Amino acid sequence: MIHEKETGHSGDGAPLSPSTDGAANLSSNPAISDEPDTGPFGHEGSSSSKTGTAGKSASNNIGEPWVPVIPHKLDCYPMERKIHGWAVIFYFENFEAKLGLERREEVKKDVENLRSIFTKRGFHVKEHPDLTRSAIIKELDSIAVSEELKNLECLVVFFLSHGRKDYLYVKDDEFEEEKLWSQFYKCEALFGKPKLFFIQVAWKSKKLGSYFIYTLCKVMEKHSQDMDVVKMLTMVAQIVAFQFKTQHKEPHNNEKKQMPTIRSTLTREVYLRPKP
Repeated sequence: MIHEKETGHSGDGAPLSPSTDGAANLSSNPAISDEPDTGPFGHEGSSSSKTGTAGKSASNNIGEPWVPVIPHKLDCYPMERKIHGWAVIFYFENFEAKLGLERREEVKKDVENLRSIFTKRGFHVKEHPDLTRSAIIKELDSIAVSEELKNLECLVVFFLSHGRKDYLYVKDDEFEEEKLWSQFYKCEALFGKPKLFFIQVAWKSKKLGSYFIYTLCKVMEKHSQDMDVVKMLTMVAQIVAFQFKTQHKEPHNNEKKQMPTIRSTLTREVYLRPKP
């Protein structure tokens, strides 16, 4: 999962999400997980045995010390189909007056950039603007039970909005951040497949969109052919953390830094290469 709240994490089943504080706390929190007994933040569920990359059991006989099997290199998740998967974008520009939130007109630029990047990399992009709480829950439920998931190699979900600690804002209410990804860990059609979740709720530019999404797309344009997802996210975190400072008329919000955070439960490398 990747947070541009300034937090994020990746895994074959966890999300990416950002921080939402006024100091531009950018966190990439992408969670990536592909094991049916692996939770969103790398906590393993109960299991009698596991098989390592080399095909040997990671468990030992009772009383014997555990000895890990160290592979020569990491395997890669298969990305062989014409359409690798879905890139689902939940984005919010307008909010009901009762929430007292600013309009996010710049989000359209983020959606445009993400649509271009993921379409070129073999993803079917699904866009959902300004959903209510009930509508987004219904849509997430619909995705999780879709028969089409069996034919996907990867699922990517973006959530672009306002937010605060552990909560995101939808059009008419707050939305628990965990609800964005939790049910996909129970989805058998996605077991063993990478699931990437990105949350962006931090500083933005009228010209570029959010700094996090803009930087992510630029890094993918240049490096997705030869860099896996985790390495690209690390580069995004470095760029945003070292090269960016806010410019704001309010002194307490001026010259603030962002730090994307990444959480991963991936067990293999994920490459999102451009289609020929």
